[in-house]
Amino acid sequence: MNNVNMKFKLIHDSNKILCFVGSSYINKTLKDYFDQYRDCEIYRIEEIENNSQDWFDARQFLTASGSISLKKRIVDSLKKYNPDYFSVVAERNHIGFNVSIGKGTYISDFNVLLDNTVIGNHVVMTHYITASHDTEIKDFCHIGPGTYLLFTTLGIGSYVATKSSFVGKIISSIDTIGYCNYLIGSTVTKNITSVGTYYGNRRVNSNSSIDEKIE
Repeated sequence: MNNVNMKFKLIHDSNKILCFVGSSYINKTLKDYFDQYRDCEIYRIEEIENNSQDWFDARQFLTASGSISLKKRIVDSLKKYNPDYFSVVAERNHIGFNVSIGKGTYISDFNVLLDNTVIGNHVVMTHYITASHDTEIKDFCHIGPGTYLLFTTLGIGSYVATKSSFVGKIISSIDTIGYCNYLIGSTVTKNITSVGTYYGNRRVNSNSSIDEKIE
């Protein structure tokens, strides 16, 4: 039975076949949803990476996964085909004025993206996230439930676990280096300049989001 409570919209849609790459829960859920309305397919990267250019030109792609390393590997593997990417945004979000959402990005329900927020390419945003006051989330980030971002630029490939906060100020915004992990309940109040896994402002170890997928 289809879940009638689910409502999603496509952006950056080129009207080609929707192709989900990877067997993540998100990809499977979105494929089941859009099967009602569009031609959809789902594959593992190993099944498609050697297909012809014509095959890729007939499709548009999304890889929605919590694994930064997997997303990066898939996008890098397909780069030679110059594929089109579409994004999916749940309808039950508050999205303000002048909000920019990149390609290959998935935004789930119940988020608040206030004016001038910038969301990059291949980003996953889960639930109950607030991004405000010129926040920028760069490519390949994963943002866990209940996260709050204020006057923050979040570096490429950041993995932010649930109930974390990045609390910058208008006179001292936060800028973080890419490919960091932030553990559950982190509160970040200053710039992060070294790659690693953090609990708040404290660097726990040197593992990047490519090296280790935290929960």
